[in-house]
Amino acid sequence: MQRLKQILLDEDKNGSDFRTGVICLCVLSLIHFLLGFYLGKQAFLMMSLLLWASISMLLWDRRQHFKINQDKVSSFLGYVLVAAVLVISIVRPGEKMLGFFPLAAYLGWFLIFIGAAQAKLYFKEFCILAIFGIPKLVPDTAFGLAPITAKFAAYALWYLGYPVSTNGFYIQVPNGGVEVVPACSGINLILHMLSIAVIFLCVFPTRRSHCIPFALLAMLLGFAMNGIRVAMLAVLSPPQFSAQFHYWHSASGASLFVLLTLVIYGVLYFSLLKSTHQPNPQ
Repeated sequence: MQRLKQILLDEDKNGSDFRTGVICLCVLSLIHFLLGFYLGKQAFLMMSLLLWASISMLLWDRRQHFKINQDKVSSFLGYVLVAAVLVISIVRPGEKMLGFFPLAAYLGWFLIFIGAAQAKLYFKEFCILAIFGIPKLVPDTAFGLAPITAKFAAYALWYLGYPVSTNGFYIQVPNGGVEVVPACSGINLILHMLSIAVIFLCVFPTRRSHCIPFALLAMLLGFAMNGIRVAMLAVLSPPQFSAQFHYWHSASGASLFVLLTLVIYGVLYFSLLKSTHQPNPQ
């Protein structure tokens, strides 16, 4: 709240420019949220919240150097890009547009308020936004994860003592079973967790040698949590659990698993980050 108050009440020229830019960026982020809500992507909205929050934090760190762009060509291109993004979002809303709206909208905003000449200084923001859209480009059938996910879920149930068997993509349990189709393979959550790892690494940096392990941890956690959800759906597949199965198979149930995955990764990340920054005992 204190930061927001400073932004809104700052009366110097730099503060006024920054306030104007922040308000316009907030409008674009709100449009992105509305697009996700329109498409019924509740889980994606949580990812989007982290995305825009991270961009805002990185911009806040540079607020003292924020100056309105004076290059008319750059500003014109920015206005054209923002207008094109908004028109496409209205005329042809879709998942790919949802994924790349932040990058395209931010690039337009950047050209208007900051200018292309300073792009190198904002590499982190562009890196976060570019990776955020990758999951919408990768098809569900990529990497052939469905049978691996089925085996992982079946092994988890077997380890817990639940009678289970697998046949390719199919998990068989007493009085029921589920087929792990490509859309349930977990590739989407894995790639989204990779983008979340990039956000954490950019906003809360650590040693370079730790970047790949943190990214791998996020991807493995995404795979494991999706596998656990598949295992739970297999247990709930018998007819007497029909209502519970449909809930956890719906977007609402998936959103809770995504939220839980984000929370677990956040706790692990900050715990490991703290331990790596602790001085060695003499």
